[in-house]
Amino acid sequence: MTTKNYQNKSVIFVKHPQGLPLPGQHLAVKNDTQEVDLKEGELLLRNLLVSVDPYLLERMNGIKDLYIPSFELGHPLDSNGVSEVVESKNDKFPVGSVVIGSIRWENYTVVGVNNDLKHIPNARESKLPLSNYIGVLGMPGLTAYGGLLKYGSPKAGETLFVSSALELLVNSLVRLPSNLVSEWLEVLAVMIRSIT
Repeated sequence: MTTKNYQNKSVIFVKHPQGLPLPGQHLAVKNDTQEVDLKEGELLLRNLLVSVDPYLLERMNGIKDLYIPSFELGHPLDSNGVSEVVESKNDKFPVGSVVIGSIRWENYTVVGVNNDLKHIPNARESKLPLSNYIGVLGMPGLTAYGGLLKYGSPKAGETLFVSSALELLVNSLVRLPSNLVSEWLEVLAVMIRSIT
């Protein structure tokens, strides 16, 4: 096995905030060299984008019975993100694949066999920016879309109140050129099918 070294920069959670987190007080940047020698089934990801969402504040409060695990002091933050596979010992994720899933806030992450990663279909050929996968096609957009259809059940002639969550969905659709709207809807359908 050949061990490779990667210069890695991480955002480390160092202290529970009493309000908004402050760089240097609650979060610190750590630079180090990561030695990588993948085991069978593992991947090395180069993290391209991370999602910064309001629920992350809840994870910083140290609450034990949260619906999602709280951040651990001394460890990198994590959230949904977009990554590129740069090394692989997993046939499901060849080198060059672009994926979305739970990733740490660092340049490079080794991911084990049991991960929540999903391929982004045709990511390199698509005209959609990768940032859409952590926005309108990610958790915020899918939450808005699901909430609208399941709980809103809009009908013709009704007035639709757009909350801040739905604003992301609506603004993203309005800003897309009309020729991309159908591609966006197709990608959204693929993402919804992959999580159901």
